[in-house]
Amino acid sequence: MMQDLAIEVCMNTVAQEKEEAMVAARQSHGLSKVQPSNVTSTVATNHQQPAQSVGLDPKLLEDPDHCVAELNKQYAVVNAGAQVLIADEFNETHPFLALSAFHDLFANVRVRIDSKTTKPVTRHWFTHPNRRQYKAGMRFDPGGGSSVDYYNLWKGFGVQGDPHASCQRFLDHVKTVICDGDQDCYDYVMDWLALTVQQPGVLPGVAICLLSGQGTGKGIFTNYVGKLFGKHFKHITDRGQLFGRFTDHLDDALLMFADEMYWSGNKEEAGLLKVLITEESRSSERKYGATMPVKNCVHLIIASNEDWVIPAELDDRRFFVMNVTNQRVGDYRYFDRLSAEMRNGGPEALLVNLQARDISSFNPSDFPRTEARVSQQLASLTNIERWLYELADTAQLKLEDEVFEPPWPTKVPKDTLHAAYSRWRGESRITGPVEGKAAFTKTLLKFSFKTNKMSMPGKKGRAQAYVLPPVEDLRQVFDDMLRFPCDWPTL
Repeated sequence: MMQDLAIEVCMNTVAQEKEEAMVAARQSHGLSKVQPSNVTSTVATNHQQPAQSVGLDPKLLEDPDHCVAELNKQYAVVNAGAQVLIADEFNETHPFLALSAFHDLFANVRVRIDSKTTKPVTRHWFTHPNRRQYKAGMRFDPGGGSSVDYYNLWKGFGVQGDPHASCQRFLDHVKTVICDGDQDCYDYVMDWLALTVQQPGVLPGVAICLLSGQGTGKGIFTNYVGKLFGKHFKHITDRGQLFGRFTDHLDDALLMFADEMYWSGNKEEAGLLKVLITEESRSSERKYGATMPVKNCVHLIIASNEDWVIPAELDDRRFFVMNVTNQRVGDYRYFDRLSAEMRNGGPEALLVNLQARDISSFNPSDFPRTEARVSQQLASLTNIERWLYELADTAQLKLEDEVFEPPWPTKVPKDTLHAAYSRWRGESRITGPVEGKAAFTKTLLKFSFKTNKMSMPGKKGRAQAYVLPPVEDLRQVFDDMLRFPCDWPTL
């Protein structure tokens, strides 16, 4: 009997020590400890490096006195709106399990309730008052300010900072290739990345867009940075993943890389993209689940070799655009060395670099204006704006059968100018209904046109007319809107 008692005490001691070790490990990574018996909820908070599973003890899973605490180390019950899910702390591929799948996963493990009864361990755990649970639901909160009643989807950075490692090749790549040697662009990119690291729950309100052909180094730049964010880095290659109905895969996204994106002129998608860049919350729908508002923490990087990539309107403030140089295309040795740095401590060094970077004066909306951005704004012009830009560029005003060079007529009847625009649409093979005079006038007023009346030869009364700005003034309006001087032909 004494021997059996000693064995039992020894087993309990080992189990207790193992549980305490797990708690300490979770705390060292910033995860809340497994709750004691009088607490029914907990939450994962910020940590530098994701906790690693040490595996569940099969013997403790079969022990009714320890199986609940053992399962609590890895699993939790989470309110997901239309359904209840089981969160798996250590499974990045399947972070949530349906109840049936969870029970099936442990169907071969049972606990003895009494001398005559056994019960599947997960069903015993599921109905136990001390199971780990989050009845309020789930949130993605990298800032760690959520209530403990919510399951925090944030699992921390993907690497642990190493001040002794080096990321110099990456920094050189950003400056000389991604930013093509432009110091202002380099400073902005590094500050933007530092903001993502230092204040991950704060949206910059600006997406970075990289334009170039293939093989320039856009992908390795983004994947290198993505190492910092682990499972919270999302590489999107399908438009459906960005604009589709089910976007719950973005609920825990911190850095998203939209690879080889192009723009088709879809206004609904333009609205969705703007929400993703600037709005602090968005709607998320899970397949076979509920639609619910979620905190939006997406920091977006877009890369493409297409001519029209983003809906950058004239007054847009959401996109910082750069042309990536092709100077390293085909330089396999260069990219091999950069890849080697990425595999050997580079991201760990970059994390330290970005955490220490001073961004106290950084304003994400004050980004460098570039020719690349102007190209996207011009591609995004409305039809009326395109006509006005062509008018400013050619300085030729075509009215009926006559072409006017500067100086243009001071006043033109509204019907005559609208008819000139309609003819231009036809010559440009633009399909769809012609904009009405009200929409036409609304746009022209933004470009220094004015409305007035004028006398018409051979007619009584005065006709509605537009007062035209000089071509120099029209060009200046475009320069001011683009915040970049266009290369206008000499008059």
